[in-house]
Amino acid sequence: MKKRFLSLIALTSLAAPLSSAATYFLPGVSESGGWHDAEKQWGGVDDNMCWAAQAACMTQYWQDWFVKAGNTLPDGTPNGYGVSKRSDGIRSSNIFETYKANWTNVGGLSEFGLPWYFTGTPDPEYYDHGYSRNPQWSHLTTSGQGGYFSQEFTGPEDFFQKVNFLEHRETDGGLSIYELTDKLMDLITVEYSIVGLTLDFWNRNPMSYYGGHAVTLWGFDTDDSTGLVSAIYITDSDDNAHALVRYDLVTYYDGADIEMPSYLTAAQQEKYSVTIDKFYSLSVADFVAAIPEPSSFGLLAGVVALGAGACARRRRRC
Repeated sequence: MKKRFLSLIALTSLAAPLSSAATYFLPGVSESGGWHDAEKQWGGVDDNMCWAAQAACMTQYWQDWFVKAGNTLPDGTPNGYGVSKRSDGIRSSNIFETYKANWTNVGGLSEFGLPWYFTGTPDPEYYDHGYSRNPQWSHLTTSGQGGYFSQEFTGPEDFFQKVNFLEHRETDGGLSIYELTDKLMDLITVEYSIVGLTLDFWNRNPMSYYGGHAVTLWGFDTDDSTGLVSAIYITDSDDNAHALVRYDLVTYYDGADIEMPSYLTAAQQEKYSVTIDKFYSLSVADFVAAIPEPSSFGLLAGVVALGAGACARRRRRC
């Protein structure tokens, strides 16, 4: 989706910025490499397909580890970066190009496209809910495409189970910093899961929802004194740069609300705010375990057990 700007609740308390102390990245990822970015071409080609760019980044990381674990990509599987589709020379993600060739340039969710890419069939819920007939959601324009790993997965449910797919959706006032820390510490350092985040944009006056945007998370910083997430590292299809970018988080109401003001310009912050709404994840833990010396990737002991007020379920919406 084209980047939209958001806003939360009328803020009446002082913001509490967190200072970072420790940094955690996915296995094989650092600020200098190991991550993936899929930039839009724009011009009516893929303006609303941030969800597909996110799916492409998640899939490319999974494929990287599939190969590192000694497997061979099936013939014809999109991989890596191709020729530039942009005047600035930024190369195109071949997986993103595959989505663009087979899905309409409309907003959607990576949950729809991921099982199609791997198994050849979109998430059954996508069709059960009639989204394919709803012009507000992207849908397939071709048949017989996708299914690049159909020999590995028998269908969407088998895919979701084997990659330990997590769909987390906050339904009551947004994620707290405690829940975000709990989930990211588990997903990044224990389950080795690539995370697709949804950012929500809100108008400040009056408070109202404006829109959403999909990005991909590769790591995070924590505060030394609290152990809570203080910043996230993301790639973004809308920033017109092939880059990993760090954004500080700011908390309100004793951590109940989280915003990412540095994502917006100073002028935009006057009108809008940005929050983290939901995320999806694919695990590469089985691949990491198949490689000698997995400890070199910094396996951390335990999960931060912090209070949470949201509903998170495997393959089920809250």
